Amino acid sequence: MGSGRQSGVGDRDEPRSLRERVDQLEQLNAQLKDSEERLQILFERAPDGYYLSDLKGTFVDGNAAAERITGYKKGELIGKSFLKLKLLSTRDVLRAASLLARNVLGRSTGPDEFTLARKNGTPVPVEIQTHPVRIGNRRLVLGIARDITERKRVEHQLRERMKELQAFYSLAEIAEKVDISLDELCQELTDILPRSWQYEDIACAKIVVGDREFRTDNFAESPWRQSAPVRVRGVAIGAIHVGYLDERPEEDEGPFLKGERRLIDALAERLGRITERKRTEQALHASEERYHTLFDETSDGIALAEADTGTILDCNAALCRMVERDKTELLGQPQSILHPPQDWAGGKTPTFQQHRAGDAGRPLQETLISKSGKMVPVEIRAARVELEGRTCLLGVFRNVSERKQFEEELARMARHDPLTGTLNCYALQELLEREASRSERYAHPISFLMIDVNRFKEINDRFGHAMGDKVLQAIATVIQHNIRDADILVRYGGDEFLVILPETNGETDVVKGRILAEVARRNAANPLLEFPVTLAIGSAHWSPGSGQTMEQVLAETDRLMYEDKRKSLPAPAA
Repeated sequence: MGSGRQSGVGDRDEPRSLRERVDQLEQLNAQLKDSEERLQILFERAPDGYYLSDLKGTFVDGNAAAERITGYKKGELIGKSFLKLKLLSTRDVLRAASLLARNVLGRSTGPDEFTLARKNGTPVPVEIQTHPVRIGNRRLVLGIARDITERKRVEHQLRERMKELQAFYSLAEIAEKVDISLDELCQELTDILPRSWQYEDIACAKIVVGDREFRTDNFAESPWRQSAPVRVRGVAIGAIHVGYLDERPEEDEGPFLKGERRLIDALAERLGRITERKRTEQALHASEERYHTLFDETSDGIALAEADTGTILDCNAALCRMVERDKTELLGQPQSILHPPQDWAGGKTPTFQQHRAGDAGRPLQETLISKSGKMVPVEIRAARVELEGRTCLLGVFRNVSERKQFEEELARMARHDPLTGTLNCYALQELLEREASRSERYAHPISFLMIDVNRFKEINDRFGHAMGDKVLQAIATVIQHNIRDADILVRYGGDEFLVILPETNGETDVVKGRILAEVARRNAANPLLEFPVTLAIGSAHWSPGSGQTMEQVLAETDRLMYEDKRKSLPAPAA
């Protein structure tokens, strides 16, 4: 009887155990299906082109971004080898084949730059990484192709801007050479001009000043030419000419860029001022009798002081303008009146009087102070002179405020996005290192927001890139208005922004809510498009001792942003 009851209980437990196992298997299958669906969504919606090929280079699969980049539909690529298609030039095919050989050996490659030829023949620059993978029993290669057209465009603009700034610096360096004549200066400037134009190899230049003419060795008269007058006190005394020896496609002003028009005008204006100064200097050396006239007409400040005491004996109008004082306020005063009080603190001697030690001719950096308290950066050249039986110092003060502004502008351009005015990716690594160091020092966490403009490609395609630029500028303004002064906004990519929030520990919902609310208000009050502008936002935080790197946290922030984008956008039509 007892064994019969035990057998009955076991019989009843066995179906229940089978049902539990079936339920578990069904749950696992559902989780697997969900995981596969999420992986497929990420694969298809990735902004970069993803493709799979076998170890012979034959395409096995690809996503929508790969179709956009190449112009081919997936069905046109699958089963075909990239080595035989016309996606790459002959040279790039050989390079790609060598990279594939490394994949065969189990090595990843890249990023490497290639230029693909789309189906319609247009070129597109891409950055490609490849990774050997195993799917099932097959060894395949996963390729990731990123369209870097925008990056190349920005790099080109930056190079052109750098060339413009280099022209200004080169002119400044030439003009500051000791004892260089105006003829020598004009010839050196003529020789460097072609390097600042877009098509340097076929550029030539000519400068005319008075009855003197200066040419590059390859100069020839050309119908494709830009010119700008050189003026001294409003009177044209010559011109700068830059031409191309061969015709080039028309862009802004014939084959020239708008920036090149601004550059030649600015150089001509600067050369006019240098010419004026050089003529003044030459006249100063040529005639003792005209000393006082030239003394007051030069654009540089000049002061004459006793070598031993530093008492100012004479000064010109330019120096008076620099320090906003009348000549009567300076004469008889110690040289210290020209300098900020801190320059004399602790027994220090400003550089003008340091020339008593024999530093004549070497320019030194100094700061003057005006009567109103304004600081004026200058370069000082001083020389010992004998005047009426006394040893004096003759100091020439050159206002370098404009050059300092150029240097600051160059530094700003290197760190800021020219479209939105936000910081750019070049500044990001330095910012992350600084904030990580500060966070570790004070044990404060850091939060991050990754923000992406939804349907941005559709905005560009339907309404043009000018409208896309307006949208990015508006979004940057909205974000900046809704974060703290201590927070940092970076343009992370084409339509992506990164916000760094120091001393926060994931408290990002309030900031996110403010940003989204203002975007919604702007959509309602002044819609730019036929559909509202919306944002996808991902957030994460990092704290000292978390064991994560900044790169890992940024990657997680990026992933969450794309997850938010997937939830907020309508599913593609079946």
